[in-house]
Amino acid sequence: MRLSTVADGSDGAAVKKIQKAATDAGAVILSKEGAKTLSMESAAVDFVRDAFGHLKAIAADIGGRALLKTANVGQDAGVVDAGDKDAFIAAAKIRQWDREKSVRTLA
Repeated sequence: MRLSTVADGSDGAAVKKIQKAATDAGAVILSKEGAKTLSMESAAVDFVRDAFGHLKAIAADIGGRALLKTANVGQDAGVVDAGDKDAFIAAAKIRQWDREKSVRTLA
């Protein structure tokens, strides 16, 4: 996964840390309007639902949390505030195995 650069076009320290640590994580950063629009798009809802179901770490801001709510994505240790880079890096280092029992029936 290649994370895009920060708004000014440079690779910030946090982006570099995440690129190094996160091989299977995502961030959902949306405006209020963006969240409203994407909440009506099945592909966007499916994307966050799939990320959660695949036990990935997810960082979300207020708009992102609105999309997660639409997708019925719950809160757990792997869903962190987008402003907390250290929590996201820590969560992105591993799959969220504790979540598995809530997303599938285990044999």
